[in-house]
Amino acid sequence: MDGPAYQKVIRGIFCVLYWNGSLISSSFIMLSMRSIGITYLRKPDSTTYAGSLIRRIVRMTILLSAASGLATAIFSQIHSDQYIDEFNKLLPNTSITAPVQPHGPLAVLNSLFDLFWLTTDFSKQAANAFWPTATLWVPAVSYYEGFTVYVIMVVVPFTRPAWHLQVLALFALGSFWYESWGWYAATGLLLADVAANSRLNELIHRGIPIRDEVHLPAWAISAFMGAAGLGMKYTLVSLPQYTNAEIVVHPFVDLSEQTNKEQFIDMGPYPRLDDWLVITAVLLVIETVAGARHVLAAKPLAWLGERAFALFFAQSIIFWSAGIKLWLYIHNKADFSTAAANVVVLAACVPAVLVLAELFYRLIDVPSQWLARRAYIWLIN
Repeated sequence: MDGPAYQKVIRGIFCVLYWNGSLISSSFIMLSMRSIGITYLRKPDSTTYAGSLIRRIVRMTILLSAASGLATAIFSQIHSDQYIDEFNKLLPNTSITAPVQPHGPLAVLNSLFDLFWLTTDFSKQAANAFWPTATLWVPAVSYYEGFTVYVIMVVVPFTRPAWHLQVLALFALGSFWYESWGWYAATGLLLADVAANSRLNELIHRGIPIRDEVHLPAWAISAFMGAAGLGMKYTLVSLPQYTNAEIVVHPFVDLSEQTNKEQFIDMGPYPRLDDWLVITAVLLVIETVAGARHVLAAKPLAWLGERAFALFFAQSIIFWSAGIKLWLYIHNKADFSTAAANVVVLAACVPAVLVLAELFYRLIDVPSQWLARRAYIWLIN
């Protein structure tokens, strides 16, 4: 994005923490992996396992299909490419692109099917191109990679807690070599295991043994990981030409006969080491500090958590439709400055997002939970 030099400096400082696309997307994927296993790890039996798996499939199928279908229908009717192109000319921002227009109903139907079928090129699938913010690949990855968690977690409660860290670390190392999202899945499962298993939680609290009774505490590990991750991110802000340089530490990309580094990067977002370090550092602090968990359990935050997908849907729809159109009107017709127009759009759209999110939650999300429970009961009876 263009602008005065001081604005570029400010963006460079704050973008790492507040509007870093890969960090935000990876955080949601990691949190999803962490949430999958927590119920089963606390009550490890066949009923809990089957219920978690079946309900998640039914619920995510309904949510993703409804959200994608509604967004595609809305933006195919309002000719978004025209006003978004005008917006980009007035406010150059390469992160904002117009949703692709589907060729017909069959293309939309196929895009919904591919959400639950594709295992690669998540960001290039049609449903993601139809989505206004081109971020529908995130729940698609969460859905696909969730099965990795289900495969691993089935044996976790029946093995020694001391082995969990080593085995999951070994699995994560293998998927890191392969550069799949598996190391995010393994980390999320380990964090869920720390929350559910008191023995493992005690081992993590004690830290890494150095010698005799001397241990490197968990907070020190978190601090090191966080500092390393942020250091990498700020380095890449200063030297953007090295943004994808970390690909060299994933040997499979060079050894594969099907792709090379350039093709792999062109496939779209991939699991990044700097994101993993920052996210794991923060979540490790949360899992090991009771005060942090108490703060995050506050009712307002729990309310937002329950409506996370609804908010994801609503903000994409509102800001890319009414938000951009309002900005164009008050900037062009009312002669507002760019900054003033931004403030007005934010003030007007946030309440609209909350209203639409609540409607989506009540009309689609809650019924999907009920239907998922009924589907599970029907299957086991």
